[in-house]
Amino acid sequence: MNVTDFLSETIDKSIRSLGQGSYERDAYDEHSVGDKNDLPSSEGSIPGQAFLLHRSLPVWSSRLCHKRGFSLNSAAKYRGNAIDVLTAVEVEEFRDILSSVITEEFPLTDDLQVPNCRDVINVGPIDPNRPLYSPGDWVEILGSDMIWRLDMITRVMSEAPDDWDWNDPNNDGRDPTWTFTYNAGDRRDIATEDLRSPEQGLKMIFGHRPWVWQQWAVLKLEQKIRFQEYHESDLKKMDIQQFATVLWNQWLNHPSNSEFKELFFDDRIGDKGRNELTHHIQKPFYLMDIIKEDNDEWNFEDDQDINVYTYSSCLGMLHPIALLSFILQLLLPFIIWNSYYCGKYEKSQSLERSEEKAKWLALLIYLYYFSTILPDAYYKMSSTVGSSDTVYSRLNSLRRNVWMKGCDTLIQQLFYKIDLFMNTAHISLLSMLNVYVLSKELEPINVVLDSLAFFFIARIDEEFARAQWWDPNRRWISAGAIEVVIQNVLNIPCLESIEKFSEVFDVPLEHVRAACHNDEMLLYNQELAKKDNHDSRFMTAREQINLMCGNIAEEQGNRDALSEYRVPHKDYSFMNKMLRYICPFFEQKGVFERFEEFYTW
Repeated sequence: MNVTDFLSETIDKSIRSLGQGSYERDAYDEHSVGDKNDLPSSEGSIPGQAFLLHRSLPVWSSRLCHKRGFSLNSAAKYRGNAIDVLTAVEVEEFRDILSSVITEEFPLTDDLQVPNCRDVINVGPIDPNRPLYSPGDWVEILGSDMIWRLDMITRVMSEAPDDWDWNDPNNDGRDPTWTFTYNAGDRRDIATEDLRSPEQGLKMIFGHRPWVWQQWAVLKLEQKIRFQEYHESDLKKMDIQQFATVLWNQWLNHPSNSEFKELFFDDRIGDKGRNELTHHIQKPFYLMDIIKEDNDEWNFEDDQDINVYTYSSCLGMLHPIALLSFILQLLLPFIIWNSYYCGKYEKSQSLERSEEKAKWLALLIYLYYFSTILPDAYYKMSSTVGSSDTVYSRLNSLRRNVWMKGCDTLIQQLFYKIDLFMNTAHISLLSMLNVYVLSKELEPINVVLDSLAFFFIARIDEEFARAQWWDPNRRWISAGAIEVVIQNVLNIPCLESIEKFSEVFDVPLEHVRAACHNDEMLLYNQELAKKDNHDSRFMTAREQINLMCGNIAEEQGNRDALSEYRVPHKDYSFMNKMLRYICPFFEQKGVFERFEEFYTW
């Protein structure tokens, strides 16, 4: 069965299912002709599956759900006081119906639903100023651990803009531009940006081809983006979403892609289906734009937990300060412990009164310690393992996902584990050692100094990263976060194996072999990548002009022009530059150079 036949069969089933009961969409249509007070708002929301009431209520209550999709409060208001005159049997039936509605909106573990193939397909027209998803729709939700999970929309909430004046006569009969949020599963008030259509549903309609494009587009992005301030392709200035959109349109309109284009613009898919695919496939590029631009959700400047190990964990490059911090945080506690344990620490026992003061002071520090520092340590541990809604936690979640895929470099792996250890086990060990040392101290002033010393040791890695000279404007950590997103998207095992690529992307094995000329490593070919990067057949007109300008600048020895038309190599530290000249064997790749061997177009 070809793609078009499969589309016809799947879409026809979807349209028939939608035609039998588009209750969610009808609910909003009826809102538009009702009273203004009945409009969905933050005070009156739409409960999940409430539209099922009209199918299960007996005849006496058919009017109750005439306006399908109202909240229970609105339904009761519409019914008036008629509920008071129901018989005992009818009241019991009504309670059963309400119970089923509540179970749908607030599902218990034993009542969780499993979607079928139709449930994960979202196609059809887009209603302007109406929610993109309706109660009962299945979507994927981005969690704080940066993993997309499937769940069902149970409630849609709408909110008018703050500057909308309901009392303005000019607004009579007009709808404000609603802002919609959603409830799904145990999550509440989810923004539209954190939702997307299920991947499996989209693949049933469009096949795997868009996800192959996504792999190619991410590699093209890494080739294009730069760590070069004031350049138009610098990570802070480049519009990543626009770049991806241009690549998508080029690919969609390519003559060799006419079959998919016909499928993409099929009327049965509608604007919603097309929007859901592009919205889904462009999510990684949207995330990278948010990381480099957003001052709220991804504000690296204000996060106090990002440390020097996090930088090396994301960038995959060594830095002498990270090594120095690691040595200090291990060596200083050992020196303090050794001084007390071996009895070499000089203690003043001349005054019994001084010893008593020291014990009382230690007790006060214990109280402070257990009421503030231990909870802070627990919170930091949760951020480190990626379970909190902080910048550091989300960044560590992305790193964990790359670790689980096995796509990170040796240096990334090393410093990721160091980051985990120093912010979990090491903090716990420091806490225990601090309690031990305070219990042995006899001088009051030393009790205070020892407490400050341990606090200082625990924060060495963060304090280095907070220094003004370390990373002005947080450019390096932004670059590292973007590189980690790229690693998350790329399926490296598939890109370097014909068999895995064929299996994952559902492409016949013989077609893959023919495309790569039987190269078992598929896209992983360093020599071919260098040739393809200078082959004008794989370039747009603008890329060809830039290549020619770069060649001319190189012939003229014009460094300024060369830095404009050629992507410069950027080392993370002076140590990386020294290694490159002294021992080329230990040379490390610069920023945005991690996947150069895969640039085989």
